[in-house]
Amino acid sequence: MRTTRLAAALLVAAALASASCGTVGPGDNITESFTDTLQPFIGDHKEFPFNVGKTGEYSVKIDSLDPPKNVFLQVYFGTPSDLGCQVIQSNSVAYRGVTALSGAIQKGLWCVGIADLGSLAEQETFVLEVSHP
Repeated sequence: MRTTRLAAALLVAAALASASCGTVGPGDNITESFTDTLQPFIGDHKEFPFNVGKTGEYSVKIDSLDPPKNVFLQVYFGTPSDLGCQVIQSNSVAYRGVTALSGAIQKGLWCVGIADLGSLAEQETFVLEVSHP
C-alpha cells in the first residue's frame, strides 16, 4: 500500500514538473495562416518564418486552394537561414485539407514552405496553416 502511494506521489510530482517546463499539448496550440500565390511552374515556392514560444507538437496543412483543385504540392518544415528555409521534414504529396506534416517542436524560430513540383496548371492562391505551441 505504501509503495502504491509513493508511486502515485511520484507520478503527480513528475506531471507537475513537466507542466512547469513549458510543454504544451496539441489542444493548447495556436494556429497561424500564411496566404500567397504559387505560379504554375516547377520550382515556384513560398516560405514563411514563425516563432514558437514553448515546446510541444506542430502540424502543417494546406487549408485551401483558389481555384479549388485536387492537386498535390510539396510542403516542408525547417529552420530559417540566409539561404532560405533549411528543410528538416518534407512531404512531396501534400493535399488540401489533410495534415501534411506533424511532430515534436522546440521553442524557437522555425519556417514552413510550399512548392509546386509540376502539378499546377494555373496560378493558385493558397492558405498554409501551421498549428504550434
